[in-house]
Amino acid sequence: MKRFLKNLIIVFLICFIALFLSFYFEEQKFLTQNTKKLQTDTPITLVFAGDDNYVIPLSVALTSLNMNTKTPVEAFILTEGFSDKNKYFFRHLDHKLANVDIRVVLVESTEFEGFPVNDRWSKSIYFRYLIPTLLPSYKRALYLDGDLLILKDLNSLFHIDLKDNLVAGVSDLFEKDFLSYPLFKKHAFYINSGVLLMDLENLRYSKTTSQLFKTTEEYKDKFTHYDQDAINLALNGKIMLLPTKYNAHQRTHTPFNKTIYHYSGKEKPWKSKDFSFFEWNKYASYTQALLNDNPWPRKAYINSLLSKIVYYPLFFINKYLY
Repeated sequence: MKRFLKNLIIVFLICFIALFLSFYFEEQKFLTQNTKKLQTDTPITLVFAGDDNYVIPLSVALTSLNMNTKTPVEAFILTEGFSDKNKYFFRHLDHKLANVDIRVVLVESTEFEGFPVNDRWSKSIYFRYLIPTLLPSYKRALYLDGDLLILKDLNSLFHIDLKDNLVAGVSDLFEKDFLSYPLFKKHAFYINSGVLLMDLENLRYSKTTSQLFKTTEEYKDKFTHYDQDAINLALNGKIMLLPTKYNAHQRTHTPFNKTIYHYSGKEKPWKSKDFSFFEWNKYASYTQALLNDNPWPRKAYINSLLSKIVYYPLFFINKYLY
């Protein structure tokens, strides 16, 4: 019994030290992130899309990017327009992020008149079609949805060799269902369009933007996932498959050892109090603390602790034992 208690105490101390070190390093990332640095490395190019309804998730995604990347980033946000309040918000956030330069790009949404939308997806889902033409001097870009977290440096992903492919992405969570549809039965795989590594030079050369417009117009009555269906259909044979870690879905993975963690389901963390959203809530707390010049974001550390000692074990129990 004494030996058991001794071992239990040792395990407890090891866990306590590990958690302390984890908090210490997270705190250091937070404390050192809010001063713009003189960038000497070539920045990578990221593109997001959104509107006033997506300001919160976009800001959290950008904060996670800034905290977990050493590579300088140019982050373009494609939008129909933000309110004056949110324009100021992004200017303020840009000033606070050390490694990220935020640039807002206005898009004329009338180009997408007649394209299907719903309560979940607005016209902004189609803005990714325009990236090759909106960034004419750029050779490559990484498109990201706003409802995700960046948990590791994106430099290795950004510089993956695309070979002869035009884009790269990760298989969708419901790939098997999509491949059973008549439109995609002959496809080898079906990717999620929330993370797209894009060869902008070859996309321009192939006139892919006009091709995506034509495909959407022709099949819009048959599509269920609109832009995603169009990308998979129009670019079939020119898509490279990426490892899951570059677009891991929250419903089937933990954030552990993932580069990009995607909240792609209907239930969104900024609209829910579900315990499984601790990781997102942690970065939301960091974002709030950063904007308020708070050097000790206690909510973030609490959420981090809960995610490590509560969510992870429950996730694995649910996944592997039931």
